[in-house]
Amino acid sequence: MARPPRFLTCLAAAVLGLAASCAHAQPTEGRTPRSDERSPMSTDTKIVTEEDFLASLEPGESVEVKVLGPSQPSFLKQASCGYFEWSYGQREGEQLVSYSVAYASTAKVVLAAGGARVELEPRRLRLYLQPSFQRSYTRHDAKVPEVVAQYLTEHPSAWAGEYCLEVGKSYFAAAHDDTYKLPPEGPGQPPRKGTRRVLRVSDAPFKGGEPQGELTPGFRGWTY
Repeated sequence: MARPPRFLTCLAAAVLGLAASCAHAQPTEGRTPRSDERSPMSTDTKIVTEEDFLASLEPGESVEVKVLGPSQPSFLKQASCGYFEWSYGQREGEQLVSYSVAYASTAKVVLAAGGARVELEPRRLRLYLQPSFQRSYTRHDAKVPEVVAQYLTEHPSAWAGEYCLEVGKSYFAAAHDDTYKLPPEGPGQPPRKGTRRVLRVSDAPFKGGEPQGELTPGFRGWTY
């Protein structure tokens, strides 16, 4: 169930001089957010830092976020995206079996949630999205992206797909703590463990605090 972060709702209420009830909005269970919906208390938003925003979220608890910008035209579909990436390779059914990431945008993504506005670096995101646009190419197609045309010199066909955080659209999101290994403190010591909080964003509801779709190609194999 997606709902605004309690910390951010209370923070916005304090800024606006409203009663500090801090009651959670309760969207319908399993509902997909609509692009025309307004975020809670969206008439006035409080700008918060990346760290404060992520720290205010309980890992695994679903919240609703709306993409505000920046508006970037995607490469394949020319859609208005706060973030986009596109890849090409081979896909079998719903499974992407081999791929290369042709491009992933690097601009900060502006999100609204629970009366707050935040700018997040793409490195603090993990996206679980269906392709917003996809198609297959062969050597006989007249218009083919250059890198895909090169790929087709060695393969009879190619799949190309684009993933977009659409400006004006709402998504499901939940904080998650990535873990990674750090060098040991001294000789004979085991590697240390580091953590980094990120925001998982999905176009489908979370179940048990976990996203149900595939991680987009641009975020697979992420290393620190």
